[in-house]
Amino acid sequence: MHRLPRTLVLALLLASAAAPALCAAEEAGKFVEQAARLSSGASPRFKVWVPANFAPDHYWPAVVFLHDKEQSGTDNARQIEVGLGPVLRSGKRLWPGIVIFPQKADPDVLWSAQEDLVLAVLAAARAAYPIDVQRVYLTGMGQGGEGTWSIAAEHPEIFAAVVPVGGWTDAPEGVARPSRADLTVCRLSTSATTVTPRATGTARPSTSGAA
Repeated sequence: MHRLPRTLVLALLLASAAAPALCAAEEAGKFVEQAARLSSGASPRFKVWVPANFAPDHYWPAVVFLHDKEQSGTDNARQIEVGLGPVLRSGKRLWPGIVIFPQKADPDVLWSAQEDLVLAVLAAARAAYPIDVQRVYLTGMGQGGEGTWSIAAEHPEIFAAVVPVGGWTDAPEGVARPSRADLTVCRLSTSATTVTPRATGTARPSTSGAA
């Protein structure tokens, strides 16, 4: 895994939050292309969904969505074709926050080895939009679920909650008992939904059934 020192991660995120740029009015209710900056000098592109009722004087919750293997590439398009992307595009309901869609290039490289990409994309999004640092959420499907588990285990201080959809982890104890006691974990699968609520750290099955 490409792990960044925690002090560097926090410095980057705090700097990005200091003076967010104002979103143009025409971006509201659309997917917008942005670019991040990696320590290697690369500038990977990513997509951001800007809510239809966006107001630049309000700090918004944000969801980071990690795609599955089949959406890997560099077209900056396939990652919005599954999961939250089609839901947002349909416009059937008003989405109450900003959604961030990074894209990893190699389908055979897991998100757990792309931590630097995810954190750089989040920092770039926070530099461009007024994001509430207390309401940043991480989710993903398949390989994205694996990344959700792994990145949350490494950086529980960044996220208010994590929602892996399917996926897996090689270190479940790191997420089940995160160092930040108020991190909520909601695991969705085809067979059950399990929620580890804030502060308790005790997992319980949801009454909603399969996801």
